[in-house]
Amino acid sequence: LEIENRTLVVFSSDNGPELIDSELGGEQGPLKCGKGTTYEGGMREPAVFWWPGVISPGTVSYALGSTLDLSVTAVSLAGGRMPSDRPIDGYDLTSVLTGKSAMGDRDRMFYYSGKYLMAVRHHQYKAHFWTRGVTAEIRITMKTAGIRLR
Repeated sequence: LEIENRTLVVFSSDNGPELIDSELGGEQGPLKCGKGTTYEGGMREPAVFWWPGVISPGTVSYALGSTLDLSVTAVSLAGGRMPSDRPIDGYDLTSVLTGKSAMGDRDRMFYYSGKYLMAVRHHQYKAHFWTRGVTAEIRITMKTAGIRLR
């Protein structure tokens, strides 16, 4: 099929590592907390985009993006248009992926838990109004001390 040179491959995650069972849950590295919190360890995940001939190997982007943007970007790359009869939360990342824009169109991200606004990110700044991280912080402290939860 020879599709490898005309296929965009995306690898990402939907949240940070599970903190209760650290052996199965992963590692958040230098980021605070993990899954279930609005701290960086719970909401900030890496994404890898592979697209030969478009994205140069070794390219690093600091653009703010979200998995909400993937459907909008895919529709745009396929030459389609998103519906205009409803609000769309995603942004088209095509300009970032093709190197035409360093930061893209998304300049802020709102973090909700249900109907409650928990935090807002604007470029590199983030304001927390409320977070569910207290329990996660206790878990991290216990993990660091070698205490295992079940």
